[in-house]
Amino acid sequence: MAIVDLNEDATKEIAFESGGDVWTDCEAMLSVTDLDATIIATPHQFHDSVGLASQTAE
Repeated sequence: MAIVDLNEDATKEIAFESGGDVWTDCEAMLSVTDLDATIIATPHQFHDSVGLASQTAE
């Protein structure tokens, strides 16, 4: 599992509670992580860019 948030402290707290790798850069995470599924919990205006990036990640 990978957890991405610009707020590194919040990301570390979530990772501590649920496990997973901590990232602060979505593009960096997508470049090295093999995705099976994506949960996008961002403000509405960011859904398109994050969703498209996760769909096209190799």
